[in-house]
Amino acid sequence: MSAVAFASFAHEPNGPGALERNTTAAATIRLPGGWKGGLGVSYFGKREGVADPASLRASTLVGAHLTRSLSKQTSLSFDVFNLFDQRLREVDYFSVSRLSGAAGASDAYLFNPAESRGIRLRLKMTF
Repeated sequence: MSAVAFASFAHEPNGPGALERNTTAAATIRLPGGWKGGLGVSYFGKREGVADPASLRASTLVGAHLTRSLSKQTSLSFDVFNLFDQRLREVDYFSVSRLSGAAGASDAYLFNPAESRGIRLRLKMTF
């Protein structure tokens, strides 16, 4: 799986804080012993800061996934998010948004902070 996105606006090439380029790619492989492994990479191109007009550098995030079926109803998985613990500034951008229960939409700066490295171990059982 892979995807590429480019920002474009009617009145200017890039909106305030918009990424120049965003690319995501992922791959999965079957491993010996019934294991499956996966790797995902997301690239966030350089952009202008919202509060500070200086350009923010490009960033790349990598995630990994390992899973194994233990039975028809049970699987075990292990995920690592932000594998290399990449430190990012907030991914903030200007957009029209509407709060739940609000009467209408308004222009606002939205942001999603990048998380530090995280892990998840999951045992999934269906019945």
